[in-house]
Amino acid sequence: RQMCIRDRPVWKIESRTVQDGSKRLVYLINMNHETREVSLKSADAISRARDLITEESVSVDSLLLKSFDVKFLEIE
Repeated sequence: RQMCIRDRPVWKIESRTVQDGSKRLVYLINMNHETREVSLKSADAISRARDLITEESVSVDSLLLKSFDVKFLEIE
């Protein structure tokens, strides 16, 4: 997995991923003082992503993280 802004690496975004059967759980924390837009890339195809905090579907191509914002995602 790689986080990018316009295909460039992102700094001060903390993330961890854990495999849970066929799904992956990912958390993201923006440690910047500014809002950042990130995308998640994976060697495996991502068919679906869901924010487990808001219970909404999200696009991993464009995730907006406000300063010190937290995202907890389930990815298939």
